[in-house]
This record gives sequence, C-alpha cells and structure tokens, in this order.
Amino acid sequence: MNGVLRKPYCADSGSDHCVVSRKMLRELEVESGKTMKISKLDFPVDGRAVGGHVVCSEKPIDLKLQLCTAAGVVEIENLIENPVECLIINDDDDEFILGTDVLKALGIDVDRQLEQLSRNSHDDGKDTYADVADKRTEIPDISAIMEQLIALVDKAIEFWFYVAHRQERDDLVRKYDIWRMDLRNDLPASVEPYKIRLKPDAKPYRCKTRKYAPAQSNSMREFNRKLVELGWVYRNQSSRWACPALPVRKPGSNEFRQTCDYKPVNAMTEPLAGTMPNLNTKLKCTKDKKHYGLFDFIKGFWQLPLAKNSQEILSYETDEGGFTPTRVPQGSCDAAIHY
Repeated sequence: MNGVLRKPYCADSGSDHCVVSRKMLRELEVESGKTMKISKLDFPVDGRAVGGHVVCSEKPIDLKLQLCTAAGVVEIENLIENPVECLIINDDDDEFILGTDVLKALGIDVDRQLEQLSRNSHDDGKDTYADVADKRTEIPDISAIMEQLIALVDKAIEFWFYVAHRQERDDLVRKYDIWRMDLRNDLPASVEPYKIRLKPDAKPYRCKTRKYAPAQSNSMREFNRKLVELGWVYRNQSSRWACPALPVRKPGSNEFRQTCDYKPVNAMTEPLAGTMPNLNTKLKCTKDKKHYGLFDFIKGFWQLPLAKNSQEILSYETDEGGFTPTRVPQGSCDAAIHY
C-alpha cells in the first residue's frame, strides 16, 4: 500500500469494494510518516462479514496498490486513472480485502468464471451477452408482412367495406413502414426523447446485488440478452444509478416478466404537470360510429427514445449486473404521461 506497507490480501471475498481496517491505516501512517487524507461518503455502505455480523463504512481513502503474485508484481494504479478507493472499517483485521472492482479492472470476473464453469456441462460456456452490442437482427420478412396486410384488407371488406375501395385501402396500409410481426432493432419513434428532471437535492441511488430463483434468473437472462441484442439496453457495470429488477409471474403460467422498481428514482424526480387521458371522455368521440379498428402498439414504451442524459438514471440491476436503457422503460415517474 502506497509503496511502503506490505499486508496479506484476500482476492476472493466477494466484496464489491476494497476494504482496509483502521489498524492498517495507523500502520500505514507510521510507515509513510504522513497523515492519511480521508474523505466522507454521501451514503454509508453496509456489508456482511464472515460470521454474519454487519459492518458499516462511512469513509473512504484512496490508496496506490501493488499486488504481489507468483508471476510478479501487478501495479494496479497503471490500469485505472486514479488510485483505488478503499472503504475504511473500524476493525483490527490484518488482512486487506481486494474488491471485485479492482479484479474487473484487471480483467478478472470471478462470478462470471464460476458461472461459466458450472454451465460447461450444458453449453460451451460463452458469455450470454458476448458480441451482441453491434449485432444487427435480420431485416423484417416483408413477404410475411404483406400477406398479413392483404388479409387485413380482406377482413375489412368482409365486414362491409366497399369492394370498390379495395385499391385505396391496399395503398393506405402500404403507405408507411409501420408494420412488424415482432419488434426488431428499428430506429426509435420519431418523437421528442423522454427526459428526467431531478430534484436539486437528488443523489445517485444504487440497490444491493440481486438474487433470484433459478427459473427467474434464466427468464431474466434471456429477456435482457434480447434487449441488448436489439440495442434497447446496454451492459453498464460503472453506472452510479441502479434500481432493482423484479421478476413477476405471468398470470396462469410459469413464465415471468421483468419489471423495475423505480420508486427511489421517482421520489427524486420533478413530475410533469400532466394528466392521463380520460377513457370515458375519449369514448364520446365514438358515438354513432359503425366500424372500429384495433391496433396493437407492440411494447409501446420500448419504441420511444430516452434522452442520453437520462439513461444512466434509469439503470437497473439483476443478478448478472447493471443494465442501462436507451428506450423508455415502464415504471418511471412520467413515462405514462410522456407515452
């Protein structure tokens, strides 16, 4: 530490952050002959130590670290811009806790490696999200869409639309490129991006690491893999914001849908002065009408763009890490009004 104090370290504790005890800091001050500069966290960080007792840290310190390994010395400060931020705990522990943030800076992700190892008997161990950032899905099947549009016009004529207007209706349904059998990586809707305005005293919120049942975890993994492939979210392990992703069982099935608990962010958001449309009022416009059409706006929220400076704020956390959306997710304070 700082080139003067050598201590044993634990590299596989599972801690998200590096942890140093008060005892080690006192020894470091003696060895260096300098008083350590300690800052204060905006929010205390709680953790659970071996044995189950809770430890709390309110103050961090920046240290330059070297790791002595069988292959030689690793200079951590050369791999990232600044010295490593370490949490201070009131303890006399003589072992330095190396955080996963440092391990990942070195290209080591223990959880991911163990997960891949456990799945070796079932697949090839490849990263679920590898190589999808630039992956483009195939273009829409135009012939299948045209078949559906022809069937749509046929059905309209079956229900008493004039046959003489057939060509007019064919031209109408083909006029705009708005039809899909399922959503793909098309551009977002051509509307103003959704923007979040935070209250003046708002501070970043990040939930604790999530744990789910195997069935829930598998469902969410596949769901987020698809979102990443479509470009609607991207993996973001460095986000300062993260609300919990929650799996909700679909009624009458064993499948789950993913929701996000944005209550902490919503509490820090200045809401729009708007109201939701009143269905009873809107239905008055249908008085004396004879024909009605139903259009399914597939995953409507996901089609709306999210402003760049609002994306990190709506990040969410699963058991596989953090994700940041590029489209409007449901659950955000003003998403429904914006929609």
